Amino acid sequence: FPEFVDYFLDVTDDSGPSPKNKIRYGNAAGFVDMVFHPVTFSGVLYIYDAESGLFRPGMEEVRSFVQHKLSLFAGEAVCDRFILLPPTLKLSRETDEVCRQVAALHVISGDRSPFNQFAGIPAANGVVVFDEGGPALVPYRPEMMFTRKIPVEFHADADTSAAVSLLRSWAGDNYPVLVQIAAQAVLQAFPDCAPFKRAYIFCGSRNSGKSSCLEFFERFLGEEHVSHLSFQALSERFNECSLDGKFLNAGDDLSSAPLRDVSAFKRLTGKAWHDVEPKGRPRYNARLSAVHV
Repeated sequence: FPEFVDYFLDVTDDSGPSPKNKIRYGNAAGFVDMVFHPVTFSGVLYIYDAESGLFRPGMEEVRSFVQHKLSLFAGEAVCDRFILLPPTLKLSRETDEVCRQVAALHVISGDRSPFNQFAGIPAANGVVVFDEGGPALVPYRPEMMFTRKIPVEFHADADTSAAVSLLRSWAGDNYPVLVQIAAQAVLQAFPDCAPFKRAYIFCGSRNSGKSSCLEFFERFLGEEHVSHLSFQALSERFNECSLDGKFLNAGDDLSSAPLRDVSAFKRLTGKAWHDVEPKGRPRYNARLSAVHV
C-alpha cells in the first residue's frame, strides 16, 4: 500500500495532524492509461474494453474511475492507511485535471478515423486473419482499434447446411446472392478492399421473407452494427455519420417517393472514405463500408 499511495501522492507537509499532500497528476493519468489504453480522436476520448476487445467513447467512465480512486485518498476508504487527504476535499477540480491529462496522452492527429483499419474479421471468439495457410484466429489487441465485431463465433469447420437451407427458402436458386450480401459486408470492411459498387433491392409479395432475411443479416452482423437509413435519407445532412462503424444499411419497406438526388447514393456505393459531420462535433474522414439493402 505505501508504494501505491506514493505513486499518486507527494507529501508536502506532514508536520501537523492532517498531512498536506499534492496529487501526482501525471502518475494518475499514467495509471488510467495502463487500465484503459485511451485515445482521443475528433475531440472524443475512446477507451479499450479488454473483455470485448473493442474501443468505445468513455470519458464519463474514466471520470468516474478517477474520482473513485481519488476518493480513496479523501477518507472514504475502509483502510485507514489511505486517509491521507481531508475527507472534505473537493474532488471535481482534481478529477478534471487528471482527465485532461488522460485526454492529451494519445491524440490522433488529422481528421482520418483510426478505427477498424486492421486487416482481419472481428468475430465473437477472436479476430480472423488470413495468410498462406488459410484463416487463423488470433486474440484481440488494443492496437487493432476495432469498434465493432460480428457477434458470432468463427469455426473453420462449421456446418453451413442449415443456413443455406434457410436462405434457399427465401430466394430459391438465387440464394447465393444473399450469401454475397453477407460476404460483401464483411469483405468491404477490410481496410484495403475497394468498394464492390453494389447495392441490393428485395422485391417480392407480402410474407415472402424479405423482412425475415433482413433480420437474419442483423442477427449475423449485430443489430448495433446495422443502420436503417432509407435511400431517400442518404443525402440528408448529418445522416452519413450514422453509417460509420456499420456493416450494413438495411431499409425495410422502401418508400415510393422518388430519389431526387442520386449523388449521395453513388458516392456512398462508389468510394470508401467520406467526410462525415456529426452534430456538435468537427467533421472527420471515415471509411463507410456499409452495404445498402
